Amino acid sequence: MNDMSPAGIGHNGGPDLIDEVLREFDPAIQEATNWLDGAKVESLDQMNAVDALAKQIRAARSAVDKARDEVTKPLHDAWKAEVARWKPTQDDLDRMQKGLAKIVSDFKAAEKAKREAAEAEAKRISDEKARAAREAALHVDEGDIESVRAADAAKREAEIAAAQTRKVAAQAKAVKGLRTVTKWSYETDPATDPRGARRP
Repeated sequence: MNDMSPAGIGHNGGPDLIDEVLREFDPAIQEATNWLDGAKVESLDQMNAVDALAKQIRAARSAVDKARDEVTKPLHDAWKAEVARWKPTQDDLDRMQKGLAKIVSDFKAAEKAKREAAEAEAKRISDEKARAAREAALHVDEGDIESVRAADAAKREAEIAAAQTRKVAAQAKAVKGLRTVTKWSYETDPATDPRGARRP
């Protein structure tokens, strides 16, 4: 029994050790229960009685702690031994993880640098194509089919370059969902067309 009352007769496996330890303290435990009815100490005699009772309860707690340690120490020692048995294997696996990370780190850094360089170059080309397309669109003369064709070709090249930039950026583990969007419109040269240029 673990309710701090003496073990009864007929328990399977014999009396509980906790009950056995507390048996000699049972009168003090019962008396403490009686005192703990919500009422406060109101006299010197009551104070002395409660102090003496508290001393016995502390002794009961010490006895329980000692008995617990005697019972659990073998279990704790066995637990520590089992933990120690696993530790060399865990440590060796940790060493392997660190070693594998070390031997691949330089290659990963080089690959990262290559991807970043490829992304930067793709962006440079894309920006160049976009500027060329804007320039071609700015000087389109809709009455001149060749200028329209040239502007359309420049626009297609810029779109292809932008798509390539997005692809390279994705390969370089760029943030997903971000992409460059370019809107196009033909513009006339404001210096030669009094209608003015149409901005995208």
